[in-house]
Amino acid sequence: ALKGGAGRVADSLAATDKLDRVRKGSRAKVYLLQLEAGATYTINLKSGDFDAYLRLEDATGRELAHDDDGGGGHDARLVFAPTATATYRLIVTSFNDAETGAFTLTIER
Repeated sequence: ALKGGAGRVADSLAATDKLDRVRKGSRAKVYLLQLEAGATYTINLKSGDFDAYLRLEDATGRELAHDDDGGGGHDARLVFAPTATATYRLIVTSFNDAETGAFTLTIER
């Protein structure tokens, strides 16, 4: 759904999802993205059920960017221009502990 660094996913965070390693009380889903150096990507996470939080990591788990409310209201937005073509980890989670529910994730180049 997110091939070529673009796409849209409708999914949900559930109480059965793994806990995030950074926001320790929050559930998380991880998406792998192949992003190209020299391009700029806009990543939006929207939810009416929880306060959306996005984190972007490199393949080693080093955080490169994060956002809480940059998409307006309780939605998150990252604008990212990778310096290397690589596979990145996009972590969808919530700002507040134990929040779950539906979300929409979009990535545009």
